[in-house]
Amino acid sequence: MKSIPIHQMFREAVLIPLFSIAFLSGTPYATAAQTSLSPKAELADGEYAIDLSMTGGSGKASVQSPALLTVADGTAYLSITWSSPNYDYMIVNEQKILNDSKEGTNSHFTIPVPDLTRELDVIADTLAMGTPYEIPYQLQLYPDSIKSKSTLRRKVPNVFYLQPPL
Repeated sequence: MKSIPIHQMFREAVLIPLFSIAFLSGTPYATAAQTSLSPKAELADGEYAIDLSMTGGSGKASVQSPALLTVADGTAYLSITWSSPNYDYMIVNEQKILNDSKEGTNSHFTIPVPDLTRELDVIADTLAMGTPYEIPYQLQLYPDSIKSKSTLRRKVPNVFYLQPPL
């Protein structure tokens, strides 16, 4: 028995019928909301790891990849950790989201992701230059990379071994 990749099953079972309906109804294309290309159609509620890349800005900042993807009630949320502690808020889909990291640690945000297959335009406000600047970025998620949450990098706790006196 030949196994079929989940993205191919999704395309055949969901996308083709949706685009056919849109075509037959006279709608030239289906919007993301109409197609439900979010994990709502693909992923069960839970936590996953997903690869992502980022463009925009000066190129000095980065985000950790893979990142935590949480699906709750059919809605996807991405946990982003920046390479800098200087971001105080992000704007995603016209929604302002505040930094939820502890002081002195790299900025962290949990943002909604309406569609895993499309580039996500975001704005991140940085304080690194003394004056706040809103900088546009684009996040690209790679749904084919989705794996178990257990594949995420974990911080290794500091372990100290006591040496007996010589």
